[in-house]
Amino acid sequence: MFTRSTSFVLAASKAELKKSGVRYTAQSKKNRIEVQLLKDFPGIGVKGQIVAVKPSAMTSKLYPHNGAIYMNYKGAEPAIPVVTKAAAAAAAATLKAAQQQENKSKKEKKVKLNPILKSEIENSKKTDDLLTLDDLLSIDLNIISKENEDLIFAKLPKKLIILKNAKNSVLNTPIESDFVANQIKITLSKYIKESDLTMKFFSSEKTSITIKNEAGETIESIGNLGSFYAEVKYNDREHMTSVIVNAK
Repeated sequence: MFTRSTSFVLAASKAELKKSGVRYTAQSKKNRIEVQLLKDFPGIGVKGQIVAVKPSAMTSKLYPHNGAIYMNYKGAEPAIPVVTKAAAAAAAATLKAAQQQENKSKKEKKVKLNPILKSEIENSKKTDDLLTLDDLLSIDLNIISKENEDLIFAKLPKKLIILKNAKNSVLNTPIESDFVANQIKITLSKYIKESDLTMKFFSSEKTSITIKNEAGETIESIGNLGSFYAEVKYNDREHMTSVIVNAK
């Protein structure tokens, strides 16, 4: 003769319940009651649906607000037409989508404006004038302060030496003005730590770079060895960089 411990018996009971397909829970579904919803309740059901809820949910949430009626007694009849499970699922999905759309529309979209653009808009509000689309597009976002302008012109290179393959002083490939401008940009970035400042300067509509020969005539490209000039202009200021093209 021997006795089994309580824990062993409980474990055996759970195993038998699992084999039989019965879910072992602390609270049985028998503790729930059937009610018919008279209103839509997200997470519970939609109007007209008959659902099983906890008695506490019925007494504290549904019944006090005339949101449901009891259906757990003999002879109980629905107060409104019953909604099937399929129709209830479709209605719940529609209700959820509507709520998500409403929440989305309530969220205010915040756009971080460029400080210069923000300043222009604030100034327009002070004068009660509205900026047109053309006004917004015409705003130069690459404006450089006087202090930074002085710094750039102080650091612009005075001379560039470019080595190219040539035959009888004629370059195999002509040097375009964009190439010269890029060389000036690379040289300038070595002396100015703020890379965005260099980018602003060369991206500004007020900046222009033209190539000139020794006679001071503007040329589109350099086709031979010799000495030339790159004229850098910004607003009413200009700087001349000597460009020396030698053979490799």
